[in-house]
Amino acid sequence: MIAPGGLFLCVLYNNSCCPNSVFHWHTDTFTIRVCAIRDIPAGEEISINYCSVLDSAAERAQSLAPYGILSCTCSPSCSDPALAKISDERRARFKKPIVLHPPAGRSGPGATWVQPALTRLRELEEENLQAADEYRRTLYQLVNIYCFLHDVDKVLFYAHKLDTVCRAMDRSKEVDKNLLTRQGVKHTAGWQTGMLNQAKPYANARYANAVDDGVRLIQGKLHVDCSLAI
Repeated sequence: MIAPGGLFLCVLYNNSCCPNSVFHWHTDTFTIRVCAIRDIPAGEEISINYCSVLDSAAERAQSLAPYGILSCTCSPSCSDPALAKISDERRARFKKPIVLHPPAGRSGPGATWVQPALTRLRELEEENLQAADEYRRTLYQLVNIYCFLHDVDKVLFYAHKLDTVCRAMDRSKEVDKNLLTRQGVKHTAGWQTGMLNQAKPYANARYANAVDDGVRLIQGKLHVDCSLAI
């Protein structure tokens, strides 16, 4: 089957609304690279997505119709109406960015203002939506949060997850190498910002996310934007 727009990849891989793999076009070599975006258990079919994974079940069904998929049963969130409703509500929330506002001064490791990002990551993983851009953005956010909080272990944990996702999606988008070593973490912008905030608390230390340019991967380096008003 040849999909609309000349997407021949569907000849090899079926669609899933929570795919375990992603593909990337390499126009310089005219090749397509398919990579696992999460661990794939033995016996599970390799799948990609033909539509936006954050759309509702009804919207995904409409997008899949041109591919000849009239009824998607790739997961319980598609085939079970009750689960589909819960999944739709989550996916709608995932489209709305989380903006976190850390308090001025020192924050403890269990800071409550971090919880919305942790909850979002957990829900994305429960939905198996590692292929969604929001999953990558949330990992960016958590890496920067824990740089800001000077929690090296958590920076390394989330940075390695982020690096795996970035490499799977596009080999040109690798994480700043400083974020992958204990010594390197202390040379990042997020770490330095945390030092400033601890030394001289600001009235409005605002930690933004990827959507409003607060956390973005630019030329292979993680950039942090904190609006600091004394």
